[in-house]
Amino acid sequence: MVIGIDCHNLEKERTGVGRYLANLLQQWSKFEIQNNLRFILYFHKKIPDDEFLQNPIFEKKLLRFWPKPSFLIYFLFLLPRAFKKDRVDLAFFPGYMVPFTYTGRSVMVIHDLAYEAFPEVFPLRYKIPYRIFSRYGSKKSKAIITVSEFSKKEIERFYGISPEKIFVTPLGVAETFKQISDELILEKIKQKYGIEKNFILHLGQIFYRRHVLESIAAFKKIAGDFPDFQFLLIGKNWLKEDLGAILKEVNSEIGREVLTWKLFAPDDELVLLYNAASLVLYLSDYEGFGLPPLEAMACGTPVLTTNFASLKETAGDCAIIVNDPKNIDEIAKKISKGLLDFDLREKIIEKGLKNVQKYSWERCASQTLRILLNCLPR
Repeated sequence: MVIGIDCHNLEKERTGVGRYLANLLQQWSKFEIQNNLRFILYFHKKIPDDEFLQNPIFEKKLLRFWPKPSFLIYFLFLLPRAFKKDRVDLAFFPGYMVPFTYTGRSVMVIHDLAYEAFPEVFPLRYKIPYRIFSRYGSKKSKAIITVSEFSKKEIERFYGISPEKIFVTPLGVAETFKQISDELILEKIKQKYGIEKNFILHLGQIFYRRHVLESIAAFKKIAGDFPDFQFLLIGKNWLKEDLGAILKEVNSEIGREVLTWKLFAPDDELVLLYNAASLVLYLSDYEGFGLPPLEAMACGTPVLTTNFASLKETAGDCAIIVNDPKNIDEIAKKISKGLLDFDLREKIIEKGLKNVQKYSWERCASQTLRILLNCLPR
């Protein structure tokens, strides 16, 4: 039996789907895989050199025949053709979309439906293909995998899919995300990211639903009370506003480099940033899962988040909750509380460390593989 996997998300800086798929494959590389099962991994531009990809259970193929291949050509034509040529028994699409040019047996993953719930904030070049190929895949696939009960209900609501076809496999927190007490290492990572002493951290792609502008305004209000603190943002900007210009203006008004922004941090540096931060912010209206708060908890860092969507499932009472993420005054008060209330910090750190024990990539990978095997032809 052959399972073919669309792996183009592994080729670039890994956020979201890329991190998800990398963790699945890494776990599968450790499993005892039955002899009659093969995985063929298909790539668009290059084959990454991760150690786990060298496992002989993975056959890797690069689908390109000119120097600058188009993603649509890869997705709509090269990938379906390769599935057919290689006689793939089941195609696994881990990133929201199934091409309508593929008519074989498939399983897809829909992590969330933000592009359906908030279509007005997504550029057309992303919104249109996501909505078309996601809807098609949800109807055609043998099973849909998602990452939370909240997202399962959203798939039922938007696409009218029977709940029996949707399987929830909660994400995991990698074992590398843990408490680190080496102050020298933590000081070095702070220096690399332009942090002088203390800081709060926001991680994740910057959407309106994550209320980054409100968080900036809130921190601006209290920056004078915390002269040794900075606010580090990590993630690609999806706002219409020029985020760099906003940060520059706020820093100028405050009179110091209080806000700093980086587009990306690899996992080996991210774990250090979580440990070095005094507080992690993740004020989202809508998440399919919400992994950053859990990773922060695993590193023993208090989290400030909301109780909306899947975050109610994953963070629960293990974080400081902002009830109205549009309320700048409330955010400012909760940030202050998160930095100054040491009894509260100790309490939620302890709860967070217990909470993350429920989330394992090994368990997620095992559940996912079981679903795929059950969808193979008999």
